[in-house]
Amino acid sequence: MKIWRVLISSKIRIKLLIAFILVVIIPLITVGFYSIHSTSNALEKIALSSASEKIFLKAKKIEKFLNDARFDICFLSQSPTLLSLIDALESKDDSKIAFWRKRLAQEFLAFSQNKRIYYQIGLIDKKGQEIVRVDSYGTLPWIASKDQLRNHKGEPNFVEAFGLSADQVFVSDMSLGGEDMQTSGLLMIEYAVPVLDRQFNKRGVVFTSISAENLLDIVKEEKNVTGGETFLIDKTGRYLSYPERIKQWGETAAHETNSNIKADYPTEIASQLLSGSPGTITEASDAIISYTPIFPKISAKEDFWVLVNVEPKRALFSSVVAYRKIFAVVVFVALLAAFGLSIGLARHLSAPLVKLRDGANLIAQGNLKHRLDIRTGDEIQQLADEFNKMAEALNKSYSNLEAKVQEKTAQLQKAYDQLQSQQQELKSAYEQLKTTHQQLQESEEKYSDIVENAYDMINTLDAEGNITSANKRQLETLGYREDEIIGLNIENIIAPNYLQVTREAIRKVMTEGSISDFETALITKTGKVIPVEVNASAILKDGKYVGLRSITRDITRRKELEAQLLQSEKLSSIGRLAAGVAHEINNPIGVISMFIQMLLEEKRKRGELEDSEFNKLKVIESQAEQISEITKNLLEFSRQSEPHLRPVNINDAIEETLAVVEPQVSRQKIKVSRSFQSPLPQVMADNGQLKQVFMNVILNACDAMPEGGELTVTTATRRKKASNGELRDFVEIRFADTGCGISQEHLSKVFEPFFSTKGPGEGTGLGLAVSYGIVKNHKGSFEVESKEGVGTTFIISFPISIC
Repeated sequence: MKIWRVLISSKIRIKLLIAFILVVIIPLITVGFYSIHSTSNALEKIALSSASEKIFLKAKKIEKFLNDARFDICFLSQSPTLLSLIDALESKDDSKIAFWRKRLAQEFLAFSQNKRIYYQIGLIDKKGQEIVRVDSYGTLPWIASKDQLRNHKGEPNFVEAFGLSADQVFVSDMSLGGEDMQTSGLLMIEYAVPVLDRQFNKRGVVFTSISAENLLDIVKEEKNVTGGETFLIDKTGRYLSYPERIKQWGETAAHETNSNIKADYPTEIASQLLSGSPGTITEASDAIISYTPIFPKISAKEDFWVLVNVEPKRALFSSVVAYRKIFAVVVFVALLAAFGLSIGLARHLSAPLVKLRDGANLIAQGNLKHRLDIRTGDEIQQLADEFNKMAEALNKSYSNLEAKVQEKTAQLQKAYDQLQSQQQELKSAYEQLKTTHQQLQESEEKYSDIVENAYDMINTLDAEGNITSANKRQLETLGYREDEIIGLNIENIIAPNYLQVTREAIRKVMTEGSISDFETALITKTGKVIPVEVNASAILKDGKYVGLRSITRDITRRKELEAQLLQSEKLSSIGRLAAGVAHEINNPIGVISMFIQMLLEEKRKRGELEDSEFNKLKVIESQAEQISEITKNLLEFSRQSEPHLRPVNINDAIEETLAVVEPQVSRQKIKVSRSFQSPLPQVMADNGQLKQVFMNVILNACDAMPEGGELTVTTATRRKKASNGELRDFVEIRFADTGCGISQEHLSKVFEPFFSTKGPGEGTGLGLAVSYGIVKNHKGSFEVESKEGVGTTFIISFPISIC
């Protein structure tokens, strides 16, 4: 309290000095030390993030190297030449075996020349004997001769790989190469996958041997300029790669040294590194250790390597220490400058105030002729001028008080007259304002009527993106009431996958003033997604963005037409491709079928109907017939000839189709329910093509109900939009089954050529594609609705107006 009383009674100069110290110096100290602390923390976080990101990127490169190796061996195992050699081995045809072995060896040789990381690529038969092998050893590859081929029976790359399923890959541990591979002292990794014949029986193994040096080069590819080190260890802590080769596995055979991380780091740190999880260690060490696991075997998460990066803290945080020193010096200099400025400013401000005090005392003593001479150029000078005016006024008032009163009275009268005149002007202005307001109200009503009845959706948003107005069309389209949508943020009605692009579009309106023909998607109150096209412009107030106005058009129909056009173009392109492929296959398959028939006939003549060769020829004959059937479907799909139109009764065409498939329907215990409109208008159509469409749909429904079910066929007339947007009458046919249904992932692909969810050899994937083309040629529509576990409904519509 004593200090406060002293401050209150102090001179103004002292008060100003104390005020400046409190206002300037204390905040400067606070901000300075806060900035040092926060910026230092930010720099440390950036340094830690950089170390983690560096190790993460290297791990991704290593994983890509391993994934490429898996992909390569899967690719090699699917080679048509390899499958042909497997077939030749099973048939024991020496000429074919020699031919296909040579072809496969050339393929492996070309692959090895293209990718030099492979030291060996080979094929092993089901007995473990090598059939083909290409060697490289880091130089130009060559094909191993027959006497160089060896048996792998009992070796892991054969035994374990042969026991895997078709979608699994055998990956060996990283090991030193053996003498038989001429890779002694080199780190190698072996990959192997089982080989299946065309009947999915295991017939052998494809294997590759990769030099791990190419993988380890990724670990060493960057020189660490901060004095740190990056190395690779296995799950036991053994060094696989290290900057000093004396610690790297493979070098320890020649050097007696401990090559395990447990010998170089405390137990706690070593345990964290070998935990199988990524992380960063910042304490209990003078370095920052970033590490992440790498899984060379996708199916074995317990078998992993660890990529480790060690950075010295003094090098990593050197910029933080330098920043703290520099900023501390800057803050200290700023404090000295602020203190000196406060003293000078306090003196400058207090001097004219002392003159004001002395002048006031003289006036109070009766010296009305005293004037102040203060030239500071600020409010104190203005106060001094007003003080001088007051003294002058007081001096005049004493000398001529009556004249002053008369002058003031005249001024009051003049002010009164001016007030009367201004009152009349205000009255006139009020009448004009009233008229203008009425005209504005009429204009607003006219504008509101145009907006409310517009075909497009019209709305406005505020600066935060909240809806401030929406016309009738928008309310009807989205299903909201006006009180529900006003105040709703625009992002609440934007489809999730369009949120980011819509935000960018709004930012563009804010910066550039408008956007045109921007496409996005809205969500109705019921959750339906509607594609829209938006034109928007900014609303400005005093040059500042305060919102936007937009005109939004529903482009659902346009998108449907674009999708139909794309599907038609796709079908046309694939049709031309299918025709070419079918013609190319038909000729050789015809020759094969002819010779098979000749061989079978010779067998029949000799009475050799039960031997194994006869059965194999029958299998080949059956497969050739299946290929012929596929090429027939391809040709039918590619031709899609113009329909021969005549009046057709849809109900009769469906009944005729159901009669054909009745045996299969009865055998699968499928109940067929009919709900036909009668009479049903005829349509102009090709009766044969329509029955082909109905047959494909019904057979698909039977395939979806192998354990039985119900197929409901419905016909009716419907009025809906045609492809040109006009309302027309259609005959609509619905085929609804109670099968397994189609997933949302596959639903958009059902009409694509060659798409099928059936197993190999059970379908070509052309049935629905051909049917789709037939329906489109009849100016009709073909749609599908499905729910997994409930069933599928195919909806076919033909226009009545073309009858």
